[in-house]
Amino acid sequence: MVAEPIRHVLAQDLAPPVRLDQVASRAGLPMSLRAHTRDDPYYSSLFTLSSRAAWTGRDLILREMAAGADLAVPWQFRKSVEVLRSPDDDPIGDILATHRQDAIRMLSAVNMWRTMTVPQMAAMVGAARWAKSGWPTPVARAHGGGLLQAGVLTSLVRADLPTLLRVDPDGDPGPLLDRLTFAEWLGLTSGQLWRGSNTPDRHNIMVVEMALRIAQMCPGAGVVLGEMCGNHDLLLGVESKRLSRRRADSVVIRKDGLKIALEATASDRFAGKMENWVDFLVADKSKSTVVVFVEMVRPGYSSEATYQAIFRGMAKAVSSSMSAVAAGVLERMFLVRWSDWFPAAGVVTPDFATLPATRYAGDGIGSHASWARVDLLDPASLPFSAGATPRDPMTALSNARLLTGAPKVLTDKISAPMPDVGAALRATAGFPTIPGV
Repeated sequence: MVAEPIRHVLAQDLAPPVRLDQVASRAGLPMSLRAHTRDDPYYSSLFTLSSRAAWTGRDLILREMAAGADLAVPWQFRKSVEVLRSPDDDPIGDILATHRQDAIRMLSAVNMWRTMTVPQMAAMVGAARWAKSGWPTPVARAHGGGLLQAGVLTSLVRADLPTLLRVDPDGDPGPLLDRLTFAEWLGLTSGQLWRGSNTPDRHNIMVVEMALRIAQMCPGAGVVLGEMCGNHDLLLGVESKRLSRRRADSVVIRKDGLKIALEATASDRFAGKMENWVDFLVADKSKSTVVVFVEMVRPGYSSEATYQAIFRGMAKAVSSSMSAVAAGVLERMFLVRWSDWFPAAGVVTPDFATLPATRYAGDGIGSHASWARVDLLDPASLPFSAGATPRDPMTALSNARLLTGAPKVLTDKISAPMPDVGAALRATAGFPTIPGV
């Protein structure tokens, strides 16, 4: 028996799309860092052959050089090879001496978001001069210095694909970390380990692009954070020496403190992940976090079937237990498709500004299932009572000013006061004031 199709009304309810270069953008963001200047990872040919890139780092290049191999490296990596051929060079010291703030932001962004293209990195950092340079000198020196790996994509139709960046899992961050202040270390690592990731590259690039578009086009977003800050324990405010392995792909903190966890998926095989989010929402007694699943199945694949499977899984999950019903999980779990927001390459619905999504309304199945549109960034559509939370929800927004991996165009505009890192460090050490003062 063929399942009855689910009536999907969100796309019909949204304003007609406009070109990306015509949409209102956040003030202060240079034109060269806006979405229409970058490859669209959903509609373009970035990942036509594979969801992963071919990666190279310092150790691989050194091994090939030691073996006497004739290095046929892409042109953009030649600067990295030059670093490796100068054993007395100090690439990490050099980038900190000449590009300290931008270099720390660049490394923080790659660490927080796991994988990104060079143009995406430039937009995160706010470095317009890096947007079209292909392989900026600080990136080359971080690559040659063993901090970052470079990823190359393959396409049968294009030769100008952007280079990808990720943390080098074989590299030694010590020479970098030893030269940072405590505040710089905190901004770089979010207070966690410097480490790599094995998440499929397409998934990460899609998440980063989604975050950058939210930062550019959604005035209700206070800040957008990467996977490193999406840990379930961190979102719940649970103090733990060993954080949970469960994470959101990204977290948008609304200006009133509500946290919107973004979960990207290109498959309907994630029932376990949905159950984890039900458990999380039940545990979140403050109701200060909601979650939205963003379907990103490649165009041309069975997107409709995947979407229907996700919706049915959600309808089942939100009422899977009495605790889920009592916690109001149904009202805090949402679903949207990338193609709802961006129905074709180079365009966006103006409604994206409020981050519209749908939720299961709890009645009907199949084509009779009831949907409810919710604009996640609109407090009138999705109310949030800060007084119901045991902690000040604005603390997370204030602390985000320290996180140099978040989009600079947002962190620069956070009005909350900058946290006193020095006072926190002294208190931890047991000194309420500076000794001797």
